[in-house]
Amino acid sequence: MWETQELETITKARLVVERGQCGGEEKFALYLTARKKLLEDVLEEIRATQPELTDHGPRHIANVLQNAHQLLGDEVDALSATELYCLILSILFHDVGNIHGRDGHQMSIASVYQHVREALPPHDPYRQEKLNLFAIVGAHCGQAPDKSNDTLRSLEPSHLDGRPVNIRHLAAILRFADELAEGPQRTSLFMQKIHGYPPATMAAR
Repeated sequence: MWETQELETITKARLVVERGQCGGEEKFALYLTARKKLLEDVLEEIRATQPELTDHGPRHIANVLQNAHQLLGDEVDALSATELYCLILSILFHDVGNIHGRDGHQMSIASVYQHVREALPPHDPYRQEKLNLFAIVGAHCGQAPDKSNDTLRSLEPSHLDGRPVNIRHLAAILRFADELAEGPQRTSLFMQKIHGYPPATMAAR
């Protein structure tokens, strides 16, 4: 059972202010659709396909949303409603690539996104959302194209629905919020003490 997170509530209210009642609720409904499908079809299945990993399911997503909200603090108002939408959507998707395997999971979200949005080229209404999402999620861990650990440097400003989106800023928030989610809460005490998860596994993101 999903408990609505404060950052989600803020985003919905801000979208209504930014786009009007109908436009804001319509945009937030796209987030709710994605959340519903991921909760039902993907997030709980990661454990089945990658049993050696720590939690990448709904509890982890909720934790990262909470961390992002705490990181932003009063600065949440500095992000536009559209940027908040991109941020919380990216948090939803950031670990779904694990369904295909751990290595390069941040780059393996395309099939899950396709399942969620069910839009096909050439008339894909979600093309820009997808580009933004892939850039933000792709930078939340791993290496940059130059093999350095600075995955944020190459990210350029973007847009969504004609509104500017600071991709680099959002990717930094996601990366930090995800790193702060590390700890014993990502697996049960039983699995830690009895099953003996190794430390490297406990640290897996």
